[in-house]
Amino acid sequence: MKLLLLLLLTLSSASLCSSTDNTEPDQVLNPSLGHRVPEITSVEWTERDEALLTGPKNRNKRSLSPSLNEFTLEWQTWTGSLPNGAVSIYNGYVKRYDFVCKYKCEAGFYNPYMGNYCHYPYADKEHLDSQFDILVNKDNFEFTEWKEGSYGSLPPYSVKTCSDRDKYVAKNQYGLGKMQVMHEAFFLPWVDKEYWYKTYQVLTVNRDIFSEQITDVKYKIDGAENIKYPPEIVKTSSLINYECREYAVPPNHSCTVKMVAYKYKANVPFTARLSRTYSNKETTWTSISGIYNSVQVGDVRVVVERCEPLPDGNACATKLTHSGI
Repeated sequence: MKLLLLLLLTLSSASLCSSTDNTEPDQVLNPSLGHRVPEITSVEWTERDEALLTGPKNRNKRSLSPSLNEFTLEWQTWTGSLPNGAVSIYNGYVKRYDFVCKYKCEAGFYNPYMGNYCHYPYADKEHLDSQFDILVNKDNFEFTEWKEGSYGSLPPYSVKTCSDRDKYVAKNQYGLGKMQVMHEAFFLPWVDKEYWYKTYQVLTVNRDIFSEQITDVKYKIDGAENIKYPPEIVKTSSLINYECREYAVPPNHSCTVKMVAYKYKANVPFTARLSRTYSNKETTWTSISGIYNSVQVGDVRVVVERCEPLPDGNACATKLTHSGI
């Protein structure tokens, strides 16, 4: 009986430790929050919003930088005003425009009439935070689309919140939030609660590109960086003389001739215009900047090394000198 009691206590303790060590507290979907129709309330700032500024634990740690790979979409830190190209939707349910934001890796929405806060879902609740990022599509260059998904499915080129997480920017008919593959559900922040749904739309980037072209390239020569590389041997030739007469190479000697090149690298900043045409004939433009790298051979020298005697050289006849008789 004592052994059984100890075993039960051990199992109970292990279960408790497992739950408290979990960094994702919303492991199980709350049935009471599923597929709810949110009640429309005023968008004005209230005292209840101030109570939501607690957020999840470890608030002081920022998320890892997201990787949007080849996309020009980027998460920009909130500075108090909306940047140009901020990604938004028209929320027909509440008749307003909301902008895509995230706190750490939790996607949500920002609305300028609801204070400088990102509203995001986390652990069955809606949270607010004033330190957040806004998703920006500079010059509206990327062709973004909202595509249907359900039960954790993802269309190609879906936009992640963080490179090492399974959370994506998503929405449904009620507003913006996150889709998490692990839970196979979309999560919506709404008046203190985190509602979840099994059908949703995920933000994607269209990669059906027909052509791209770079024009109006301008190099900033004044900002160029020149790098000189160590000399490099590009070719080596050996001249061997097995004869007993001296030509360009002494008898029974080997002479080595090396061609040495001196390379120089230039890193030149530039700006340009990039145009992209999609298969549907839509064309977008944006400005780009980068570093042009060029390596050139600036000098070639021929180096003749000291001639070395051949270990297997043939003996040569001694040249006789004759004196007068």
